[in-house]
Amino acid sequence: MIRGPYWKPAYDNSAWLNFKATLYPSAAIGLLYEPARHFVNGVKIMNGYYEWPKTRMEANIFFRSVFRMPNFWKDMLKKMSFGFVHFAGDVGIKMSSWRLVYGGTSSPIEYADWNCFKILFCAMTAFLPTCWTAVPFEMASRAYYADKTWPVELRRGYTSPLNALLRIPFEEGPSYLFKGSYPIMARDFSFY
Repeated sequence: MIRGPYWKPAYDNSAWLNFKATLYPSAAIGLLYEPARHFVNGVKIMNGYYEWPKTRMEANIFFRSVFRMPNFWKDMLKKMSFGFVHFAGDVGIKMSSWRLVYGGTSSPIEYADWNCFKILFCAMTAFLPTCWTAVPFEMASRAYYADKTWPVELRRGYTSPLNALLRIPFEEGPSYLFKGSYPIMARDFSFY
């Protein structure tokens, strides 16, 4: 009989099952959060040019104009698809590793409480190997939005952040997605 804390994963605690469980919130991010954030950003842009509506008729015109902004729907679909892939590829992997490590720990009732240290050690064990997963997605997103600001002759012609994520490893090399990645990795390891 083991008298101290131990680590033994449960029968339903595997990396693949944990990753599948995190795909549900990633679908919610892609289908609910990203469109809402895109709409709020459109409202902020419209509010920069026009005053805030005071009557119901003005609000109707104002919000209808938000939906009629150039490329509103096209950009929203790009953000939804990239949000799903980014969340699944970054947060999904981190949460599945966290659930794999932390879900297998057990402390018997009569054992001295070490739960305050258990969370810290499990977090370090889970996030040290996965702190790099956000880097390619953030760098691809930065490359896409930076590409829009360059002169026409210097543009790479990325059509979306997802397109940039798929094209950069072949055109620039895989190391391009990890340039300047230490601050992002340190942030994700320390504060995730």
